[in-house]
Amino acid sequence: MRLPACGLLSRDQVAAAVPVRGVLNGRRAPRPTACGFTLRDGTPVLVTVEWVARDSEEAERVYLGEVDSLYKEGATPRPVSPTLRIVRGLHLEDVFDTALIRSGRVIVRVTAQHSPGAIRRIALLVERRL
Repeated sequence: MRLPACGLLSRDQVAAAVPVRGVLNGRRAPRPTACGFTLRDGTPVLVTVEWVARDSEEAERVYLGEVDSLYKEGATPRPVSPTLRIVRGLHLEDVFDTALIRSGRVIVRVTAQHSPGAIRRIALLVERRL
């Protein structure tokens, strides 16, 4: 399955998009696994394809494990739906908010600069495109 992170927000929603290649076990990914966006209002956003599972059951286990790890970090993931959780102010002195999304076999993390309603709006846009 080929899932381009930069295709998870549409061009009419962003001012700029920059593909980012991840590193796994010291090796650079063959394709971008994340995309840095600047929204039209200037909000910086990072969308990362965290995992593509063999099947939806594996994806659910990984997703719930990620949610559990957020709790262990002291965060309180707020459910928006069974497959979307939002954490406000998790990283970098509460400057950024995070959303974790599962759709079918895919798990995506969205990180956005903290602003009222931004992470929910962005996460729902990404979830619709998955």
